[in-house]
Amino acid sequence: MIKINLLPPEKRRKQIPLKRFITIVMSSFVIVWVGIYFFMLFQAAILQDTILSAKESYQLMTKSIEKKEITEKKQQVINKKNAVVTGISKNINAEYAVLSNISELVTTSVWLTEFHMDEKKVVRIKGNASSYPQLATFLNRFENNKAFTEVSLTSANVTKVSNQEITQFEVTAKFKEL
Repeated sequence: MIKINLLPPEKRRKQIPLKRFITIVMSSFVIVWVGIYFFMLFQAAILQDTILSAKESYQLMTKSIEKKEITEKKQQVINKKNAVVTGISKNINAEYAVLSNISELVTTSVWLTEFHMDEKKVVRIKGNASSYPQLATFLNRFENNKAFTEVSLTSANVTKVSNQEITQFEVTAKFKEL
């Protein structure tokens, strides 16, 4: 059946031809997909830049970590050397302090022949005195010195050297830091 529209053209309902409708829909569809495609390309480019930036950061961090490890190894070596030097200087300072204190105790009639101090700061001194009373004076001064504790006469022997009697002695004491 054929339909005829007898209305004047102004009042007629406008009909969109099917071809034109399909063209508009397809064009819209293509434009949307092209937009999505370019948006995805843009996002991919941004992600690639992010990946490149992350790789560069990783390489820089790797170099920094290697430098840090090398520096830490060097620091450990320096710390070991410093510990040795500190130990030596502590020991030297302690021995210097002991010898300085002992030098104040020695009289002209007493002379020392051997000195030793261990890690526990126990001092062992060997020496000679012109007589036993001179040795007693030395020991009395040694005991009254505030830098030493536990002073004890380990041995004392009278011997003749060149027709003169001398008293050979050995004293131990503990040195305390002042």
